[in-house]
Amino acid sequence: MEVGPSRTVGAAITLIGVRTRRDVINYALQRRARLAQVRTGLMTAAEACDAHPHLLLAAQNYGSPSPAPCPICRREGVRIVRFIYGDELGQSAGQARSAGEIERMDEAVDAVSVYLVEVCPACSWNHLLESFVIGQGAAQQSAAPRRSRARR
Repeated sequence: MEVGPSRTVGAAITLIGVRTRRDVINYALQRRARLAQVRTGLMTAAEACDAHPHLLLAAQNYGSPSPAPCPICRREGVRIVRFIYGDELGQSAGQARSAGEIERMDEAVDAVSVYLVEVCPACSWNHLLESFVIGQGAAQQSAAPRRSRARR
């Protein structure tokens, strides 16, 4: 039996080049619950489609295409935006980055959190899809324990 291509959002966001991806949190259940609220009338589409203008701009400039249509307006063109956070990033924390930039960053950082957000530019639907940590973490630390600088 032949199976057609997957239309799930998760299949499109996997970062193949990121080897140290860890602490993965998938928000699919929250997404399903939000969509169920819209379908049953507990929430209006206008309430669910509340993307900030900066998020829409980040989707346009840094987002990658999603294979799935928008779950609200059913239009194609949904984008996946990746935001990075971490102490070692300084003022770069909170910026949107392309998938390629995140893959290159994986080797160069100790620990950076990445957040994947689904955004529909047509109706302003947005939802956090997944978060994870990239970077070398404990792998970059030396085998010798660090000496405390505290004075006795």
